Amino acid sequence: MAAGPWITNQQSMGRPSGTFEPGIMKWVGLFAIGVGGVLLLFGGAIGIKTETRYGDVWVTNLPMMMIGGVSVLSGVILFVAGVLSVIVLRPSEESTAELTVAYDRQKWNALVKYDDEIALVAEKLQPLGQRWMDEFASSYLALNDKKYLPNLVKKIIGNARKDYVANEKKTARDPQKSPQTAEERVKQTP
Repeated sequence: MAAGPWITNQQSMGRPSGTFEPGIMKWVGLFAIGVGGVLLLFGGAIGIKTETRYGDVWVTNLPMMMIGGVSVLSGVILFVAGVLSVIVLRPSEESTAELTVAYDRQKWNALVKYDDEIALVAEKLQPLGQRWMDEFASSYLALNDKKYLPNLVKKIIGNARKDYVANEKKTARDPQKSPQTAEERVKQTP
């Protein structure tokens, strides 16, 4: 783990290297709340006793109290934003699984180039997208046996369908946006 709020590319879960960790805002918010509280306390305690014709009046340090109030309010906003950013930007299991798909791309490219059967399957899976092509490449290179090709292709298409159905349930599809949906691409794949 990296020390401090800065994270490395490996830890970033897809964010660019050197970006600020979203959860750090909550700690900055807590710090601002603390500083603002101290300013409010001293702003109210430090003052001037002034005599007027209506009696003695205690005049507080208004600028210090205003800065303290703004600091507390800013701290609360930062804290809430920090907590929400951690919840919203937390990587899902799917996105972390996508990031861990790794294979020897040179070996894969050579297989696709010189093995007609692998090239045909890769061509058939291409409409499903790069995620599923990477899944196929990684799985095939791990097994390295053509006897598993039919089951491998069947499982990838099945997983692509499940993924599509899950995504369709989450968001409503706009037919004008993409005339050919992922479901139609999956159906076209033998």
